[in-house]
Amino acid sequence: MLPEARGGMAGYLSRGAAAGAINPIAADGGDMSATNRRIKLHARRLLDLHGDRATTMAEEMVAHLVAIGDDERAAEWRQIAATIREMRQGEGRG
Repeated sequence: MLPEARGGMAGYLSRGAAAGAINPIAADGGDMSATNRRIKLHARRLLDLHGDRATTMAEEMVAHLVAIGDDERAAEWRQIAATIREMRQGEGRG
């Protein structure tokens, strides 16, 4: 089942993050530091909004994007999931 169908990503998308939630990395590519900032921003938003469920939600988005053949965005969401895990480890919630 897709994350959106269970309400997983819907909460994230409906809380003002929709503008960049589906494609967090700008199409223009930007520079690496801007890309890293965007990934960290989306990871922080998910973690703040969904706490312990944030990593699972990001991984569900990866699975959804892979299922529809969007490998580029799936790779971006993998980075978001990894960043959430790093943030959680830094908070001692590993």
